Amino acid sequence: TATLSWTASTSSPTNGYDVYYSTTNTAPLAGTTPSVNNHSASPLNLTGLTSASTYYWWVRSDCGAEASTWAVGGSFTTSCNPTNVPYLENFESAIVPALPNCTASQNAGTGNNWKTITSFTGYTGKLMSYSYNSSSAANAWFYTQGINLVADTAYTISYNYGNATGATQYPEKMKVAVGTSAVNSAMTTELVDHNNITGGTTLSSSVNYTPSVSGVYYFGFNVYSL
Repeated sequence: TATLSWTASTSSPTNGYDVYYSTTNTAPLAGTTPSVNNHSASPLNLTGLTSASTYYWWVRSDCGAEASTWAVGGSFTTSCNPTNVPYLENFESAIVPALPNCTASQNAGTGNNWKTITSFTGYTGKLMSYSYNSSSAANAWFYTQGINLVADTAYTISYNYGNATGATQYPEKMKVAVGTSAVNSAMTTELVDHNNITGGTTLSSSVNYTPSVSGVYYFGFNVYSL
């Protein structure tokens, strides 16, 4: 769903407002059929949209015999529906430095944020990266898309990680947790704590999780400093 709003015209149009929206950023023409016509006033609530999609929209006054030119409304991106297992995120769909669609990040401290990069020495392909901040401690979270899990079912979470510097005098720290919302306060179950990550090579880890209640769960990766 989405709610669109705009500044009303100085005089009330006879037939209200026409709205046109599309996942293609191509402005409508005068003769384009509106997606919604004769809407009484701002705002307009839209339903039945496609999840995880970016929409563009325009609005015009409809005076019956004639209509105004289309005014650009802007764009919005719908939220993501939860997905089912198996779930894979390899970051290749990300537009660097943004996160992949349907994932999220949170900076719970004063350091840097997670971002995607195209490559790094010792690693191949796109990956999620946290850059060291010399003046502010790290407390950054990366969250997966919401995943439907079934109660009393054992799941395995596998991922690759590493320390890009490879220097033993600069160990890095990352926790992996799970919760029912993509926010650190909801990450109530810690699965593993990698508190001494060294070596400039890719490491692999697998941890198990069995939820007691069926629902949507998010897995969080928290890089932190003491």
